[in-house]
Amino acid sequence: MNSNNRLFSANRWKIAYRINKSNFKYVSFPRGFWGADPFLLKRDGKIYVYCEYTNERKSKSFISFKELFPNEEKKWHTAFEFEGHTSYPCVFEHNGELFMIPETTFDKSVKVLKLINNEWEEYSCLLSDINAPDTTFFKIDSKPYIFVYQIFSRDNRLLHICELNNELTQIVKDIAVKKYTAPDGRPGGNCFSKDGKLYRVIQPGITRYGEKICIANFGFDGKSYNEKIVCEILPSDICVKERKHILGVHTFNKLDDIEIIDLLVKGKFDIFRPFKLLFKRLHIFGFGQYEKDRIFIDKKFDKNN
Repeated sequence: MNSNNRLFSANRWKIAYRINKSNFKYVSFPRGFWGADPFLLKRDGKIYVYCEYTNERKSKSFISFKELFPNEEKKWHTAFEFEGHTSYPCVFEHNGELFMIPETTFDKSVKVLKLINNEWEEYSCLLSDINAPDTTFFKIDSKPYIFVYQIFSRDNRLLHICELNNELTQIVKDIAVKKYTAPDGRPGGNCFSKDGKLYRVIQPGITRYGEKICIANFGFDGKSYNEKIVCEILPSDICVKERKHILGVHTFNKLDDIEIIDLLVKGKFDIFRPFKLLFKRLHIFGFGQYEKDRIFIDKKFDKNN
């Protein structure tokens, strides 16, 4: 995209899902908001989507959710908001309780949230002083683990497997399992099992961010690790209702018969965009973030739905 195109249009991440291998359709968002990093969670027979939810005017992201199946809600609900950028809400069940590990690289940490009395609360901090986006939970033989993807520089990245205690409050064993010399290997969704085999989602970004998604079969015996790519999902592979120019993909999840993905969609021409960019830079007329900007934690967010 040349500089003129960037000045008058902005590509946007959108979320799409499908049921029983039908065509994908977009998840609805109110005007001025968009989403990425979708995860699925089942509660009381309903399936909910959790995602990075972004206020375009503020350039601020937090975690939001809504019912997706059997009936897609129109209204989104605030799950949790940190002072900094929050994304990748890796939600999962453990010992009959619900947890989330969102991306919190803004303060160089890996934190666990827990659903207590229908409210998400900070529960534990597993790591600090680390640049590790998109931490992903999984289990082997009922033991809890996380993939930790540590970034030192563009060409120096390290994948760890960390065994957790049963309470998910601390790491009991940390094993570095794979080194990357390019932007590759980063988690891109929840792990899942099929026919007795474990799989993880990978979002390579070697040529560009969001270039494709890979599914890898992996094995880990507590010491050694191996993985093998079994399929790839390219932007051109996605068939979606109301198809637009899809430029990228970087998160994929599945639950029961539902698959969900995020798509980078080519932006529309906006003659007012140069003014919006200027307002964000100057922090005027409600545009742009302010120091420690927690804009929706008091539920004012609901007025926008």
